Amino acid sequence: TLPATADQVRAIDCPSGTLCLMIAKDGEAPDGPSPSRILRSTDAGATWTTVSTPTGTPGELQCPTTTNCVALTTSATGQTVRHASTDGGLSWAARPIDLTGTIRHIDCPAADRCVAAGDFGSPRAGDTTVLVSTDLFTTWTAKLIPTGGTAVNADTTDVSCASTASCFVTGTYNITGGFVARLSVA
Repeated sequence: TLPATADQVRAIDCPSGTLCLMIAKDGEAPDGPSPSRILRSTDAGATWTTVSTPTGTPGELQCPTTTNCVALTTSATGQTVRHASTDGGLSWAARPIDLTGTIRHIDCPAADRCVAAGDFGSPRAGDTTVLVSTDLFTTWTAKLIPTGGTAVNADTTDVSCASTASCFVTGTYNITGGFVARLSVA
């Protein structure tokens, strides 16, 4: 059963048949971002325990293994904050992510690879950018993806990876439509 205050689940991931973690909105804040709550279940979701209450509006959560997890929140100033756990979600370390743009979705196809989709901009028409990290978003590298279009403002909206060799990214152009691109983050 979910705690009554975890009223809006933003993301959930179950890296095993029994271990699940989620990030939820925790009520309403009169000024600033909504508070967040990270919850953990070790009985396949039958019961949940709050393990962290990070500041900021809740965003994405991914657990590529039963030990490594990453969750994102957005601060009152719009900065993305990364919360990482290396002990199965028992404890979390927060670190602001210094980037221009907004992370919309993350996927971690391996313990040492995560990919973020969002509106990070692109240095040239016909391309877009995703962020690739090998350390749960402590650091990352921008990777250009050809979209087949000519628009300058192509933002990535979602990413899904079957493996490090096969990720699909979706996105939109400023006015002219959308795209699906395949990439490798191996």
